[in-house]
Amino acid sequence: MQTNCLATRHNLILDSADRVTLCCNSTQALDFDQGLVDRALIGAKATEIQSALDSGQAHPNCDRCWREQANGTYSYREAYNDMYPEFADLKGPQLKTVHLQNDPTCNLACVYCGPRFSSRWAGLLGHAEPMIKTLDFSDEALVGLDMITLAGGEPGLIKSNARLLDRLLVLNPECQVIINSNLYEINTPVFERVFKFANATVIASFESVGNRYNYIRQGSDWLQFSQNFVQVAQRVSRLQASMILFPLSIGGIADAIDFALKHVPASEIYINDYEGGRYQWGHVGKTTLDQLKSNLVKYIENLDTAIQSQILPRLAQIESTVSNTKFPDLADFDQMTDQNHRSIFKELYQ
Repeated sequence: MQTNCLATRHNLILDSADRVTLCCNSTQALDFDQGLVDRALIGAKATEIQSALDSGQAHPNCDRCWREQANGTYSYREAYNDMYPEFADLKGPQLKTVHLQNDPTCNLACVYCGPRFSSRWAGLLGHAEPMIKTLDFSDEALVGLDMITLAGGEPGLIKSNARLLDRLLVLNPECQVIINSNLYEINTPVFERVFKFANATVIASFESVGNRYNYIRQGSDWLQFSQNFVQVAQRVSRLQASMILFPLSIGGIADAIDFALKHVPASEIYINDYEGGRYQWGHVGKTTLDQLKSNLVKYIENLDTAIQSQILPRLAQIESTVSNTKFPDLADFDQMTDQNHRSIFKELYQ
């Protein structure tokens, strides 16, 4: 089994549990000193993992990749190696890519999210605001960085991101900056700086339009978002649309795709799976779900294969055996937000 992984020497993630790990598949936190995150790549735990993989040993930190490879699916290890083959020529650990997702500051309470990733959700549930660790990077690491991804929470509102981007604009203005945003507020210090990078990518998250969008992304407004989407498309080198296919979006994702296609090419539209447990397809009535699937298949018949290839395999795996649609958690969400999902997503109850 192939175990070599460039991510173990050149990638770091600051996750929502306030840990520093080698990638999104990693299970073990890294150690580092002096408050400098980039030192984690030369810490004891990273060195242990690197040594094991270099010698052909499947370290347990990477169990998810081993399962993916055993199932014949494309693992994160393989994807990273294929994306950055030039890193193989680098000597020793050196931070080249980093993903920041350790601050849950957010202005929305999306229906499928929760307090771990959204301070607004935490407020709705009466949770105390979490303490965010102050973590930093050395100037040397920022100078050599190829790519940084800002996620959240809502990264456009996170103050530390503005300070970090200020340093990058001085030390490494050619760095690729990726920001994964709900795009509801773009007149912020963070976006002001993002727009200054020649190599900036904005990933806009949405999967419905109008009232459906407003329900799924509680606290936002479709008109404001759509205007911001158009504006950002004109101000950055690359804009992407990231959509989650789940029961509340299957009836309206066609409208979202149509809107996105007016402003970005089909190759910049990404359809993602829902990873949570509250809104599973098995909660939708079988007859209803079959009809929704059929409608979506018909819609994508004349679309670019870049979109078809993402939706068709997912629809093939979607199924239900129940006779009637029932989402108990949506009743709670309705009460919390003073809405009625049945009047908005009528197709789920036909």
